[in-house]
Amino acid sequence: MYLGHFAAVMPAVAPVQLPARDAAAAGPAAAEVWAQLRRESLMAMTYFPADLVATGQVKPGLTADDVRDIRWTCHGPEQCELLCLERGWPPERYGRFLRDAMVAAVLA
Repeated sequence: MYLGHFAAVMPAVAPVQLPARDAAAAGPAAAEVWAQLRRESLMAMTYFPADLVATGQVKPGLTADDVRDIRWTCHGPEQCELLCLERGWPPERYGRFLRDAMVAAVLA
């Protein structure tokens, strides 16, 4: 669950995604743009979980969909907004936090 690249890029990407999220309340077209971004992000999280579950290394009771959802939540721009943009965490610390959170949530 390496997040180094993600953590380095997200502080630059989140300020672009967050206005799309905020604009979603303005109308159906803007809401669809945000929904599409979220669908694409969720789809990107589907490639790894089934393989991980198949190894037997995940916590008992977690499904591939559960692992996907945990990854999707951790990769959302909201976490970056809170920790990097508001609290000033550097990308390296942010990446370690996400890695540790996902390992604790997913791996047995």
